[in-house]
Amino acid sequence: MKILSLLLFTMLLSACYFFGPVDETVYKQPSTQPTIRQLAGKWKADSASYRFIEEKKVYKKDSLYLVLHDDSTFEAVNFPDFVSKDDDSVVNGKLYNSSGKWGIYNYNNQLTLDLNFNLDKLFKKPNFQTFQIYSRKDSALVLWLWIGDPDSGKRLLFVKE
Repeated sequence: MKILSLLLFTMLLSACYFFGPVDETVYKQPSTQPTIRQLAGKWKADSASYRFIEEKKVYKKDSLYLVLHDDSTFEAVNFPDFVSKDDDSVVNGKLYNSSGKWGIYNYNNQLTLDLNFNLDKLFKKPNFQTFQIYSRKDSALVLWLWIGDPDSGKRLLFVKE
């Protein structure tokens, strides 16, 4: 009985990301706030992001990336329409280009990159997306966008080229 209880308890902790949905042995908060210069440039989605998008079976594989400009504007290229919702449900199965303004913020000691999207085909209403900013062991920065509940593990992750 003790073994069964321990097993169920362990499964519960694992299912709810008790230790956090981000593997903190690989990704950590940057020790200092990144500068505009450090963030400006082209950010490409990682391979796990492409696998997540392909699971939907309606999106053609394409190059998904962000370009952050020094003047705090950005371009989002080939973003799946589900980023315009609070979950990962497909809207119409299309990829969109969008643009807007970006800024770096500190919410409760968590550095974020907020993208304020312009109204367009992807976003019909005012919308902003909050990306978590992490650094890897090799000190490279990554931008992490949760899709829906972080406990689901669904995310898009971008690495600077």
